[in-house]
Amino acid sequence: SRAASIAIAGMLLSATAAVAAWGYPTRFGGPLRPARMGLSPETAACAVDFVASNRLAGRAFVSYDAAGMLIDRTWPRVKVNIDSRNDVYGEEIYREYQRALASPEAMLRSLDDRKIDLVLLSYADPAPGVGAALLASGKWAAVHLDERWFVLVRRDSAPPGFLAAEEYRLLRPAALGSTQVTSANAGLAMEEADRAIRSCPGSFFGYFYRTKALLALGRFAEALE
Repeated sequence: SRAASIAIAGMLLSATAAVAAWGYPTRFGGPLRPARMGLSPETAACAVDFVASNRLAGRAFVSYDAAGMLIDRTWPRVKVNIDSRNDVYGEEIYREYQRALASPEAMLRSLDDRKIDLVLLSYADPAPGVGAALLASGKWAAVHLDERWFVLVRRDSAPPGFLAAEEYRLLRPAALGSTQVTSANAGLAMEEADRAIRSCPGSFFGYFYRTKALLALGRFAEALE
């Protein structure tokens, strides 16, 4: 009846208003997540933008949570190792993905075995030390950093001249504050922090290290701006 339809519509509108005002639970008994318009700041939008805008290509080892966005922006130029279509990839590929995230040795082996050209992960994905081990191997270079996500490229797969312009030689894919900024390296820190800001203006990462560089250089008034 018309009255019942109006009552149901009213209930739906009330529920929508409640979600907009207070958020929604992601699981029974869990905390409320705020409702937002557009992309969540936790997504890999900046990292994916970097890969897409620089037209990087090849095989990618990518976070399960970022794979769909990367496919949407870069397929078929970039082919991912996994995404949320578990029925397509199968259990063994997912288990290999999990093993690679669990240890530096397994990650290095998986990247070589599958001839991976670029890595896109969040800091929450791999076990501590995996990102550092990739860089220490000499095979990989960090080319995008924000406070949640990073992109590494295999050195021998990078386009000509790309690493000279985009590689981070001081700042590392790790928790904020892990890179020590001193008066001796503050100039490089400033340069790389400014590049991080241009790459992801909404990220805190670049601003954090820019401030540390200014403080190391004694430019206190600028650091407070």
